[in-house]
Amino acid sequence: LAEAGRNPTGFVGGRVKGWGGNLRFGSDDLFVVEADEYDRSFHALQPDVAVVTNLEADHLDVYGDLAGVRSAYRTFVRSVPERG
Repeated sequence: LAEAGRNPTGFVGGRVKGWGGNLRFGSDDLFVVEADEYDRSFHALQPDVAVVTNLEADHLDVYGDLAGVRSAYRTFVRSVPERG
């Protein structure tokens, strides 16, 4: 987004070299977050737009198997407005 001339605020789980940490304060009304699916906490988010970059058999202690992971993502994606 920054490369496209936008100035979003962003928060991610790890350090971003260009940010000097994991948080970037911007002046736009956009907020970008890297949401972790552990314990289904991403279901509490209410995004206008969502981009799922990958889905894998992770956190099987929570989801049981890959089908459980897919189900959790399906629930999340269905919560995003149709235009998002």
